Amino acid sequence: MKNLWWSLLLLVICAVCGGFAASRPQANELGTYQGTFQWSDETVVQSVTFRLGKPDEQGNVVGAAAYTDSGSTVTVKGQLSSDLTVELWESDPQGPAVSSFICDGSHRGSFTPDFQSLNCVYTSESEKRQGALHLTRAK
Repeated sequence: MKNLWWSLLLLVICAVCGGFAASRPQANELGTYQGTFQWSDETVVQSVTFRLGKPDEQGNVVGAAAYTDSGSTVTVKGQLSSDLTVELWESDPQGPAVSSFICDGSHRGSFTPDFQSLNCVYTSESEKRQGALHLTRAK
């Protein structure tokens, strides 16, 4: 009888833990994130949407970003680490503000454990300017 109780207790614990694991989003569920980008030396806050694809086995991510206010779009490539840190590079700017678009640096930051938000700091190589990217998973 004692073994039966232990077996039932173990079964309940496994069911509960399995439920938590199944409900936690995985990196392969990256998708659309919306939020803002702001250069640290400017007051303008830009609305932005990032679409990030499924990371491959090495953590490489490919996607795109659209900066709503300027009408610019860019290609996004990145590297996602197992500790949820990420580095994203933008390239190939398109749109009306292409001449002033800076994409010679990278966004470095991290996802929250549930992949619901991403916070990064962008640093440009040429000008050493920094800006803050704050994104939340779109509903």
